[in-house]
Amino acid sequence: MSKLLSLRLSLLAASLCSMFQSASAQAIGNLQSLQQQQQQLVLTTDQQVLLQLTVLKDDLLRLQAGLDGKLGTDQSKAATIVQAANYPAVSYQLSDHGDYQLLQTAALALRIYKQPLRFALYHADNKTLFTEELQSLTLSSQQSSQTLSTSTDERFYGGGQQNGAFEFKGKNLEISYSGGWEEGDRPS
Repeated sequence: MSKLLSLRLSLLAASLCSMFQSASAQAIGNLQSLQQQQQQLVLTTDQQVLLQLTVLKDDLLRLQAGLDGKLGTDQSKAATIVQAANYPAVSYQLSDHGDYQLLQTAALALRIYKQPLRFALYHADNKTLFTEELQSLTLSSQQSSQTLSTSTDERFYGGGQQNGAFEFKGKNLEISYSGGWEEGDRPS
């Protein structure tokens, strides 16, 4: 699996595996504020959605989201999310380009569109699109939905599923709260 595909799946899985605090599904809204904190960006929207974007590696981002201005921390689920925390610092730049903020590393460029808040992932040149959200992420306490662009030859495999399904292109992929393992996270 290519590193960018790995990044794409990590971005997707992390955003969909967050715990949400509200009952009705809603679009996350427009970007209201963005704060830079070391290896993280903390974004809030006009719909009280909190997003935390962590730069883990040049080609790996973790995106978490929660409603009501907080990320889920409920540990009552059967399995908790396993997240490595020992990544070395990564050099990145953040710049404003009018309609979007640009987070850029040596390996990727992530456009953070402001209205409505959505993400588009580009190669480091910020010209060659890898994937983008076709509409804003929607969240509720029961589900979330993320719609990504895809090329005709692209396939989606895994997603932490062990239910006999193998390839998920064009299908809804149910991802549980506990999420999956990231590269290097699984204990030995």
